[in-house]
Amino acid sequence: MSILSINGLSKRYGTTHAVRDLNLTVEPGNVYGLLGPNGSGKSTTLAMILGVTRPTAGQYQWFDGAYSGARSRRRIGSILERPNFYSYLSVVQNLKVTCAIRGLGTSADIDSVLKLVGLDDAKNQPFDNLSLGMQQRLAMAAALVGETDVLVLDEPTNGVDAKGIAEIRQIILDVASQGKTIILASHILDEVQKVCTHISILKAGRVLESGSIENLLSAEECIEIAGHDMQGLFLAMENLKQFESIERHEEYYVARLRPGADIAQINAHLVHQGHPPFHLSRIKQSLEARFLEITGEQ
Repeated sequence: MSILSINGLSKRYGTTHAVRDLNLTVEPGNVYGLLGPNGSGKSTTLAMILGVTRPTAGQYQWFDGAYSGARSRRRIGSILERPNFYSYLSVVQNLKVTCAIRGLGTSADIDSVLKLVGLDDAKNQPFDNLSLGMQQRLAMAAALVGETDVLVLDEPTNGVDAKGIAEIRQIILDVASQGKTIILASHILDEVQKVCTHISILKAGRVLESGSIENLLSAEECIEIAGHDMQGLFLAMENLKQFESIERHEEYYVARLRPGADIAQINAHLVHQGHPPFHLSRIKQSLEARFLEITGEQ
């Protein structure tokens, strides 16, 4: 059973296409990132799948339609924009209000959720006393109480300092380790690469590419290579058909491999040519490099 399936989803505001013909599937246990610059349609997509904004065209379905609308919504916790809490109530009191609003009764899992987000020692502090990072962690706790199977986050580290970003990243990893599915929108490539298993790269409302992080980053592989005679090494490499391109980076070359290239054969050829490399290391593209390549912004 898929967690979420989206087919042809579109949203238009007048002549502006915020989202165009979006198609994607989120499977159980995915940490699925919608990645793109501001204005790419990430937040609009989340608003549509959460029922906050009505699509212009297309459709989406949660849990393959296995649950009714109300029950389906209870299984989804979300944070859109900046969360609102009562400033004079404590962390626990605010969560009890959340439980009442969501029809969750006493929700005995409040203590365990607070422990998961690292607020168990601050549960009696009023909301006004919390740092921005702690406020964001409280929002995640509010999204997780009850029978939540899916966590939907819109820019979860927005406005948070470096320490808070690291804390939220760890919470996302901890939540994912429990088998829950997470869907998040972000423009911070480094954070997406650290927490997501799958991504869709959006630009101007369109999905340019989707897939697992591993597959997207292994689409093109490179090697770092250096020798004692760098000019001679370059000439020996230039005769090989296994390289897409070769670039000089100060003390080594970065060579992009063609599909099916064999590094052992490359090394043997260079040794035979009298230019044995003293450094040869396989490297994968960073998500940033891949993102810039896909979006055409290199």
